Amino acid sequence: MEPTRVITPDKQAIEDAGKMKNMFDMLKNKQAPAVIGQPIFQKCIDDVKRLGYNTPALWFGKRVRDDDLITTAVPVNYGSKSACKGLPEESRLMLFGFKKALSNVEIQACYKGRTNNPSKELMESVPLYKTQLVPFMKAFNVTDFSTWIDTVQARFFFEEYEEPYILADTFDSMPMSSPIVRAPGALGLLEGELEADDGTFTVQTNTQASYLVESKNNVVHTNVTQDLLDDSAPAIIEKIRREVMKGGVRSYERAILDGDDSGAHIDDDTQAGSAKLFTKAFDGLRQRAFANEVTVGGNAIVYDHGGVDPDKDLWAKLLTRLKCQGAEKADLCYIYGCDVSHKLVTGAIPELFTAFAFGGLASNVTGMVPPVFGIKGVESQLVREDLEADGKADNPTVSTTTYMLLVQKSRFSNWIRQATRVFASPSLPSSDFMLMTGKTRHAFAGIPQTAVERSVIMGINIKTI
Repeated sequence: MEPTRVITPDKQAIEDAGKMKNMFDMLKNKQAPAVIGQPIFQKCIDDVKRLGYNTPALWFGKRVRDDDLITTAVPVNYGSKSACKGLPEESRLMLFGFKKALSNVEIQACYKGRTNNPSKELMESVPLYKTQLVPFMKAFNVTDFSTWIDTVQARFFFEEYEEPYILADTFDSMPMSSPIVRAPGALGLLEGELEADDGTFTVQTNTQASYLVESKNNVVHTNVTQDLLDDSAPAIIEKIRREVMKGGVRSYERAILDGDDSGAHIDDDTQAGSAKLFTKAFDGLRQRAFANEVTVGGNAIVYDHGGVDPDKDLWAKLLTRLKCQGAEKADLCYIYGCDVSHKLVTGAIPELFTAFAFGGLASNVTGMVPPVFGIKGVESQLVREDLEADGKADNPTVSTTTYMLLVQKSRFSNWIRQATRVFASPSLPSSDFMLMTGKTRHAFAGIPQTAVERSVIMGINIKTI
């Protein structure tokens, strides 16, 4: 069972929460904060438009039926500062609050009407419409709720109680125009030749290549109660929605690391588990490294660290195996688990800690994981630390080794067909038993490459505590 790690909110998170509460209190009392020169709505929307989000469907989301093969829904994620770079903090929090109010009303209406797609009239009949959404609408100068009815779909990422899920945000995100998308590519490099003025024209070509990306349904369900219809429902909705969202993000990031869509998963304990595990949706980074393995311990995609503690040589071995594709350090990223990260931060690897031991930005002052050889790292609590020496969980024995990845980020993308929608729905058509459901349609995939190219290198058999 995966333990939940509790962290103390940082100063910025506390300030953000305070701003959000103050804004909501003013809006609830119909005392919208003054904005010189233009209404709040216009200012916030102008700000988000500058990020390239030009329609309500992109500001707040849009419902997409499962049988809809055309419409996509990938709205801006106001819960992620990295996704909102360039958006003023006040605008981000205001839009975030409006979006949450829309979502709360929809969830309450879903519960009351026992439906996944509540009507405008049903949404206007629930308590939260008047107590929470109307004040926001007045502040945003929205006079006709039907203008927003089709955009009621929320995408939230909450990071209060677990380590932030920054792994997925390491890679670019691409919208999918249909459930299955063909991603084109070209193999081979063009190179100029020495040619005289009267020389003949020599044609060079690239080899066309492509691959299919198929979106997969990532669904989380949990029980909900009659309390959703109370005036105090926002606190309950917030708590349950947070847990549902975490479950979806957790399963996606686990699949990025450990995914394997073959009949025999690389980890026996995953293969033996439920057939519905999302780690069977697509190939993740570990499986891609194993698939291109030349020889463990040699000049290969997979490097065996010999069952010893992580050291400077581990980082060096991964980098050298990437060869010339490792020249652009900003395009690279190390991915490791908590044990390796803690050893790097605390100075347990002194040859990598010296440069960061002193000064205001020192890792023993800030707690930030330092870059190694100019390459930044991402810590993920989902990196397994219970593997055998071969880098897999393929024996019934207890082991304490982990793995580490070096990835060329531009070679992989998050493909999103529909951002997460959270709603209430009956467990069965004839049942009064209700569920809170979070559903995302997405996939993780790379670009075509030749056999000699290397986009992911993995170190295995790394000792943990």
